[in-house]
Amino acid sequence: MGINLLPVRYGHYEGHTDICFSDDGDKLLSCGADGEVRIWNGFDDDDPLQNCIGEFALCIKHKGEHIFVGTNTNLVQQLTYPNGDRNGILTRFTAHVNHMYISEAHNWIALASEDMTVKVMEISTKETKTFTINGPPLSVSLCKNLKNLAVSCGDGKLKIFNIEDQSLIKEISVVAKANSFENAKELCRIDFDQKYNKYFAYPDGNKISILNISDWNEAFTLSTDAIDSNYSLVCFSPCGNYVAASTLDGNIAVWLLRSQTIVGFEKQSDIAITSLAWNPKGNGELAFADAQGNVGMATNCTETGADEDDGDIPDEEGAIEEQNYESENIDFGDVQIEAEDDDEDNENAVSLEKLKKEIMGPLEPELEAIEAAASRSPSPRARSVTPEIPLQPAFMPSSTPEHLDPRYMCYNEVGIIRCYGCNLDDDDDGTRSIEVEFHDSQIHSSMMIRNYKGYTMGSISTAALAVANNTVIHVVPLGSSSEEWHLVLEDDEEIVCIAASHNLICLATANYFVHVSTIFGIQKAVISVPGPILTMSAIGMVLIIAYHSTSTRKGDQCVETMLVKFEGTTIENRDMKVALKPGSKLQWLGFTDVGTPAMMDSTGMVYLHPLQCNLWIPFCDTKKHHKSPSDGFFMTAIYESLGTIRGIRCKGSLYPGFTPRPTLTEIEFQPPFLEIGTGKSQYESSLFTMSTLQIEGMEKKYQEIALKSFALAMKNNLEKRAVEFMEMLGNPQLLNLAVKYASKFDKRRLVEKLMDVASKIDADADPPTFNGSSVSTPSTNVIKPNKKLLLESTSKILNKSKSQVSTPTQGTPSSSMINNTPSTSIISTPGNITLSDISILQDEPKNPFLKSLKKTQTSAFNPLSLTDKFAGIEKENDSVKSEKRKQPDSSPSEKNKEKQRKLDRFMFSKRN
Repeated sequence: MGINLLPVRYGHYEGHTDICFSDDGDKLLSCGADGEVRIWNGFDDDDPLQNCIGEFALCIKHKGEHIFVGTNTNLVQQLTYPNGDRNGILTRFTAHVNHMYISEAHNWIALASEDMTVKVMEISTKETKTFTINGPPLSVSLCKNLKNLAVSCGDGKLKIFNIEDQSLIKEISVVAKANSFENAKELCRIDFDQKYNKYFAYPDGNKISILNISDWNEAFTLSTDAIDSNYSLVCFSPCGNYVAASTLDGNIAVWLLRSQTIVGFEKQSDIAITSLAWNPKGNGELAFADAQGNVGMATNCTETGADEDDGDIPDEEGAIEEQNYESENIDFGDVQIEAEDDDEDNENAVSLEKLKKEIMGPLEPELEAIEAAASRSPSPRARSVTPEIPLQPAFMPSSTPEHLDPRYMCYNEVGIIRCYGCNLDDDDDGTRSIEVEFHDSQIHSSMMIRNYKGYTMGSISTAALAVANNTVIHVVPLGSSSEEWHLVLEDDEEIVCIAASHNLICLATANYFVHVSTIFGIQKAVISVPGPILTMSAIGMVLIIAYHSTSTRKGDQCVETMLVKFEGTTIENRDMKVALKPGSKLQWLGFTDVGTPAMMDSTGMVYLHPLQCNLWIPFCDTKKHHKSPSDGFFMTAIYESLGTIRGIRCKGSLYPGFTPRPTLTEIEFQPPFLEIGTGKSQYESSLFTMSTLQIEGMEKKYQEIALKSFALAMKNNLEKRAVEFMEMLGNPQLLNLAVKYASKFDKRRLVEKLMDVASKIDADADPPTFNGSSVSTPSTNVIKPNKKLLLESTSKILNKSKSQVSTPTQGTPSSSMINNTPSTSIISTPGNITLSDISILQDEPKNPFLKSLKKTQTSAFNPLSLTDKFAGIEKENDSVKSEKRKQPDSSPSEKNKEKQRKLDRFMFSKRN
């Protein structure tokens, strides 16, 4: 028999990795150097649940409804199981936690920190006993009856303490010395026997030493000739009959205790194993992790039936067998339960089957077959109950969670509100403070406020600063800081979120009420929201509120929004349903700089709600700008006028840190069109963004990108697409430029189709605009199409375009000149379409609606006719034909005569 080693899989970044099983053995939990906690639904899970809690995590354990993780922030983070959400802090140290140990027999946890302290804590009551050692602890373990504590230290000692009086029982020099956990070559992971509380195991070079707990003498050692390297980890099985150990070069070995024989060994790789964990189910599975961040599984680590008690503890086994024997011979008094077969021999028993056979006779063969099949059918299985998914709790936009310390209470386009000491006790209110910093010092100078009332919510605008706790809101008007005011809620109300704008101060309560006041404290209105309030934001006199309309449905949060306008003493409302991705949550809610409602979900998708569209439209996916899947984007503001989103890119986290100071970055709008990598999709995405949003100075860019899209379709011989595109835009000025561009390339059929489109547009009294307000072209630049004038100008372009296409000139401009104004392209031109192709359309700057001083003779024929053989040939003017160069009056010199002869030869050849 041998161990079956499954192929390892990627779990975390390279570095120390820890792994453990859940209490029921159904899930794997791991953490690593990337700071992520991953919950695997079995070893074959390809999409584990993950949550980033810091820069790195060294240890992880599970107990009941909590997951405990030691992070780089010198604390033990509590997460919920199985969702993995943050659920507070268990305890703090002055250095990071190296290792932790939890026994199944009790509710105590042992924590070893790099600050050379070990804490033994009761999880529910947080009763703590602290042990001080002389070196960085590498490993820690607790016995079953909570009498002894074992610690392996970097000073080279293995120490065993009595927990009750904290006295040192035994000290063994067996650990390799190390000045820190990161520099330790051997982890020296130790373990107590949690089944029988009889043995203690620790690695000792190339063997495993087993001590007897009763007298702390060595009972026996475990080793094998096949492995000569030093062991680093040791772990007892849940049944207490097996011991697993791993070496520094990737070997894994398992021994049977009662016979002290090796069950099997296997070499994973040359990489050191950093963690071992037995499956609590007792199915012989052994999970491990290595220093490269890989997660592996070894199966068949125990013999069949060996997990059962087979004589190691005869007293317990005899008691169990006696108990089972007594349960089989229970005296029920006068009531005796007999077997079903006795009914056949009992004359007084009434059998329904007998009556059927006597009256109805034997069944037919077909019915007998059906009845036999029905008797063999399995019993129906119980329906699985769908787990209830909680509603998303209320939050403040652009703020970090309350359990972080220090944290951002608000980070928007106006300023930053920082909170320090928010998690301290009420006795330490002197160290709690709030710092307010403004991006523009002309609005207000920075402020520092003592947070003696424990404010946890904050909002800032150009007119006021508002902070609040659960019962009180405090407002500081920036125009007159001496007129501060506050409101105190009644006992049955609780503040869940607040919002401040240039004109309003709003607070939402747990009773689904929203109270609205002015900047200087006049209570303006109170409204009721039809559901639990999630978050809200304000701009000017407008307030947007997000709330839960119903309970969760198949993992989706059912969220709706209300857009409320407080104009004077009147109130106007508009309901807007929220479109979130499946399984996502609302992460940010607010307005753009021009007042358009906007939001971002937990998947990083940014949505805008243009009021003329009355729809939530996705405009940017921030996940596509991340370098790692664990990165996040912390939204601060959206500038619709510039077409950008401003925020902070967080590496390996969802929230920014304090030191170093985070750097703001901008991401351009890019709707998630299909095949966005192609030039065609980029043009279409830019046109959609410009025609939907209110972006400043986009008229010229809009025309440029529209002509590029038309040129791309035309050069790909997609004339119907080109005509459809211009018909969709419906802009006369763009249509005139498109006709000239098509004439330049001698696309006569395309020009005729564009003429038909121009006739349709000319027939309409009011030509359509791109959108309601943002993409309209000024009326002074609009040129209504005139079919006659277009035909006259086209005849002049045909011959000119032929010469320019065949022999390109040296002075071709490199940038497009639309409306005689140079503009740079925001999207690179694909293929062979250059900006010089578009700039040639400006060679005829004449306005056809202006009267010229000299009337020119118009052609009497159609240059685009398909029946005239002289179509497209420009007639020579008689005045030009008879024009000759005037000779000088004085007698020319020899040089002038030679020039005159060359000129005469050139004119003669041209006329011929």
